[in-house]
Amino acid sequence: HHAGGMGIIVQRTDGATLRNVNATLRSDSGRLVTTTADATHFNGCRGDILIQNCTFENMLDDATNIHGCFVRIEKQIGDNALVCRRIHSQQRGLIVMAAGDKVRFVTSADMQRYADASVISTRELNSDVFEVTLDVLPEGGLRQRSALYNTTWQPNLTIRGCTVRNNRARTMLIATAGDVLVEDNVFEHSSMAGIQFEGDNGFWWESGPATNVVIRRNLFRNNAGAALRIAPQIDVQRFPHALYHGGIVFQQNRIETFHRLIAEGSAVNGLDFSSNTVEMTNFDEIRDTTSPSFKIASGKNIVIKNNTFSGSPPLIVEVGAQSPRPVVQDNRGIILEGQPATKSE
Repeated sequence: HHAGGMGIIVQRTDGATLRNVNATLRSDSGRLVTTTADATHFNGCRGDILIQNCTFENMLDDATNIHGCFVRIEKQIGDNALVCRRIHSQQRGLIVMAAGDKVRFVTSADMQRYADASVISTRELNSDVFEVTLDVLPEGGLRQRSALYNTTWQPNLTIRGCTVRNNRARTMLIATAGDVLVEDNVFEHSSMAGIQFEGDNGFWWESGPATNVVIRRNLFRNNAGAALRIAPQIDVQRFPHALYHGGIVFQQNRIETFHRLIAEGSAVNGLDFSSNTVEMTNFDEIRDTTSPSFKIASGKNIVIKNNTFSGSPPLIVEVGAQSPRPVVQDNRGIILEGQPATKSE
């Protein structure tokens, strides 16, 4: 019923199951808040994570956050050895990598991969800094301002039959390259986006570009932000062609909303937004009827089709000028920016 921080924290764990776990207000308590941070939080795990038939309400942060950890490369100290630093204070002491793990090099500014390697050994220097010896360093040497993350410890995730409501922040934060399935849940009355995909090399240093995600048959009701937000911290103006999260399928969901922002993203490497239904819950009070409802600042392989919106004027799809044209077809009440509505749309 209450926690002074997060409710459940899971780190460096091979598989975890939360079934019928609830963060809820006690009916007679008079409280407004359950956990003062995330209800659940998973960092640097692998295996299968299952969150099923749970209720998370009235948190001051997300229902769950699943991610790994970027570490900053400080310097090279041998033929194949590096000194690395955990940047965020809440990652101090976390085992980020160990012998046998696979790791990936990325340039910090745009989080783009430029090499892979295997870990031979590690040695902790203190809770912030450690040494790692790899089988090989990148051909051509280290690039300026680089980071590493672990590609072995990337969990599969299933979130099914859960209810998230009345919380500050998003409902779910997801950042893993494992298989992700989010189905048959209710997400309502969050103060920010519904499901969000993040990642950065500047503050939280949370890693894990999504590559295979299915979000289906969920109800998103009156969340203050977009139902779907893909938001890695990459400057689109500097890196308009950078790609990060992708392989995201958002299908057969129902979105009941008091505003017109439905989905937004940047550095998107594949999004299939199809067969969803959008309905305004207080259409008469909406004043903004011209801002885009689908805002893809950068990315490719974007498909928006067979969706239904019964209101008027139609919802608008806007894509960054340097990104390929998306496929927008067979929708009702949704049009690509600059195109007139037609009967088929």
